[in-house]
Amino acid sequence: MYTAIIIDDEQNARKFLFNLIQQNFSNQIHVIDMAATVSEAVQKIQTFHPDLIFLDIEMSNESGFDVYNYFGDDLKFDVIITTAFKEYAIAALKKGAFDYLLKPIDHLDLMSLIKKLDKKNQSKNQQLLSHNYAESLPKLAFSTQFGIRYIELYNIIYASADGPYTDIHTLDGKVITTTKSLKEFEELTTSFNFFRCHKTYVVNLAYVAELIKKDEFVIVMKNNMRIPLSIRKRDEFQSKFL
Repeated sequence: MYTAIIIDDEQNARKFLFNLIQQNFSNQIHVIDMAATVSEAVQKIQTFHPDLIFLDIEMSNESGFDVYNYFGDDLKFDVIITTAFKEYAIAALKKGAFDYLLKPIDHLDLMSLIKKLDKKNQSKNQQLLSHNYAESLPKLAFSTQFGIRYIELYNIIYASADGPYTDIHTLDGKVITTTKSLKEFEELTTSFNFFRCHKTYVVNLAYVAELIKKDEFVIVMKNNMRIPLSIRKRDEFQSKFL
């Protein structure tokens, strides 16, 4: 549910958009309040802290762009421009507006807008979860031929056996060879969302992008590396994502 404020100097335009939202999208958008002037809008935004504002550009004796003068470029809400003039909409996008709706506003356009908002916020939430996940993982010490390397576990995409040693593949494309065996690496990392998917591979489940099911099962990592999934491990692997 998104909270919103409608800003438009025309009462009929405010009521039209409010009714359009109430009749079609009341489960997705809650209109907290409406404003007819920039100063009134600023006061309401500072009071209610909405998720988004519907902002008309051409208002009596002022411009909707004046809202930016009060909040700067680092807005804490999404701006949706509502205007009859496409050139205003394009200018607003350059100033950082999320999107625009051309008047008269159609419910299909509003539906499309909500889908864009959902997609953006899902991506934002995934990034936040990834960040929180990374922050929760420890840094472990791995012996190498040159000494000891301290590696953050979130930085490891997967590890592969290299004879009696283990090659650790990291997010920045580096390969670090540790004197630990793959079994020892597995024992160190299993409790941190790592999975032994094959006799020669351990993967970080956070970076699994796809599972291809053809003649053989293949795990595709986020760096596009393809890693085999052994037959005896298939059910256990898939159960990790239920």
